[in-house]
Amino acid sequence: MVLRGGAEQFIEEAARSLNDAIEIVRRSVKNATIVPGGGAIDMELSRHLRDFARGVAGKGQLFINAFAKALEAGAYTRPLFSSTSAIPDTKYTLSTP
Repeated sequence: MVLRGGAEQFIEEAARSLNDAIEIVRRSVKNATIVPGGGAIDMELSRHLRDFARGVAGKGQLFINAFAKALEAGAYTRPLFSSTSAIPDTKYTLSTP
């Protein structure tokens, strides 16, 4: 692979980034387990909490659902503060399922 750039520092950084990407792919091929990112864990926890809340009586159910909603809000707002959008061409609206 040939890397070209205007400055030596740019070339070194590009080479490090490329090496990191190659190492990630190599490790992914060797190890079949993958940890999801981008709020996937928060959304899954929220889903389990909402399922659990269905069996809780009284105000406890409201507290559990509120916490689940807070987890979802974090997963939706995280892309707003990143350099790229995880949900392109859509408006970010929070709704309760």
